[in-house]
Amino acid sequence: MEQANDVKSNSPILAVLGNPPYSGHSANSSKRIDGTLNQIGLLLKDYYFVDGKPLGERNPKWLQDDYVKFLRHAQELIKHTKQGVVAMITNHGYLDNPTFRGMRQQLMHAFDAIYILDLHGNAKKKETAPDGSKDENVFDIQQGVTIGFFVKNGSNRGKTKVFRADLYGLREQKYEWLLTKHKSLSSVNWDELSPVSPYYLFIHQSKELLSEIESQWKITDIMSVSSPGIVTGQDKETIAFTKKGAEQLAQKHKSPNEKIKQLLYRPFDHRYIVYDAKLVTRNRSEVMRHMISGNNLALVTVRKAPPQSFCNYFLVTRNLISNGAIRSDNQSIDTLLPLHITNNAIDSQRYLFGGSLGESSPNVNINSKFIQQVEKKLKLSFTSDKLGNLQKTFGAENIFHYMYAIFYSPTYRERYAEFLKIDFPRLPLTSNVALFHALCGLGADLVALHLMEDDYEAASWVKAGEASPLQHPITSFVEGKNGTTMGSFSKSKVYKDGRVYLDTSLGEESSYFDGVPEEVYNFHIGGYQVLYKWLYDRRGKKGTPGLTLSAEDIEHYQKI
Repeated sequence: MEQANDVKSNSPILAVLGNPPYSGHSANSSKRIDGTLNQIGLLLKDYYFVDGKPLGERNPKWLQDDYVKFLRHAQELIKHTKQGVVAMITNHGYLDNPTFRGMRQQLMHAFDAIYILDLHGNAKKKETAPDGSKDENVFDIQQGVTIGFFVKNGSNRGKTKVFRADLYGLREQKYEWLLTKHKSLSSVNWDELSPVSPYYLFIHQSKELLSEIESQWKITDIMSVSSPGIVTGQDKETIAFTKKGAEQLAQKHKSPNEKIKQLLYRPFDHRYIVYDAKLVTRNRSEVMRHMISGNNLALVTVRKAPPQSFCNYFLVTRNLISNGAIRSDNQSIDTLLPLHITNNAIDSQRYLFGGSLGESSPNVNINSKFIQQVEKKLKLSFTSDKLGNLQKTFGAENIFHYMYAIFYSPTYRERYAEFLKIDFPRLPLTSNVALFHALCGLGADLVALHLMEDDYEAASWVKAGEASPLQHPITSFVEGKNGTTMGSFSKSKVYKDGRVYLDTSLGEESSYFDGVPEEVYNFHIGGYQVLYKWLYDRRGKKGTPGLTLSAEDIEHYQKI
């Protein structure tokens, strides 16, 4: 009893418990005063650094989430008492999001032991249990949830222990597990993690693969000029399905027709935008200017690809891209990486604000040190020509084709799935010239098909003097009662026995595309089921007919 009283009197141990709000747009903010932030703001500054260097994130706004502020405040309270426990139910985004790597490192510095119980249930990421069964949230929210226990007891000797357990399943099953089966930390089967630089991830990782991937080049380091997609702020006033529709919008807003450009709006869904700085909220001109001519190549990908194995978060384009071009949630951001960059920045800016676009000379948006490493591995020389002969030289487009082949490889996606969920893709290099040559060929064909260009210079059929596969569609179009006009759309009735219907209210009397394999119909790029999404955006609504598909539209859909 005397010892217990002594602890209570002289060795204060603080317990901080809570379920703080999860709000990316925090209501708990204050203005800058004398060039500094309030106390919470000053404390949060620690989270904006990792390994002593700034995070370098383009938009680290998620560090201003309310739950992050509560955790950081609790961390500070424990710092002053020197002993204690923080136990909080929070958003589980901080466990693996690269923006939170400084936060994770600081938590490891501040506490002696960290226990993470990830309750999952992230509807935004469409999480499922490892066996594919349904996974539900413990709350009526979309964001996944975790319980974190952070312990400070003076046992830290420079090595914080981090433990993790995962709980999947239906909500009632999770409640039962939490309330009756496991009432203490000691009753949980914890796995010990080894979070390391640069990410300090609070998730399971293969040390072998981590070492492997850290030796590879991140795509944004290879192609440093990059940008998210365009945000118009008023798509209906700036974007149209047809050029004629865009011309009407341009006339309405007194913008010249020369401002109209093609835009990758969704996978294989090219529309027209009145690309005028007076109309477009975030025109991303610093990067999109390199795509204005329509003659460039660009990779479109995301950081933090959701975990579904059937998704391919890569696409190629020659056009501007819209925000949401290949992703359908807020967990990842579309990023465009142009292969060539133009020197004529002034004329490009003038174009956006009312002038004309002048001539410009392109440079390659590929890191010179990366090129040197490829040269060394392959014992080939880089050429300023678009394509090399792959016997003695390689060009920028060869590198692009090689990347595209790698990124579309199922083996690549499966091997690096855990890493693709947390950051931009990285590129493994080969020293095998024959393999490089073969992958360049496969990548060139895939680029040609995804651009829908019959005459793509590097395509195998062009080299062989043969007809493009795009000229031989595997499907046919059968016209029904509705002709080529889109009607109402019930997702469960759109596809049946190889047919994709334009108006599900008409049943089998509807017009349809025939001969569509099920695996093709179900194919995803980014967050979109491509064949379904393309038609869905053109459907009729509430008794109003949808778009009438032109002959070009029907041909385009068959090419998809």
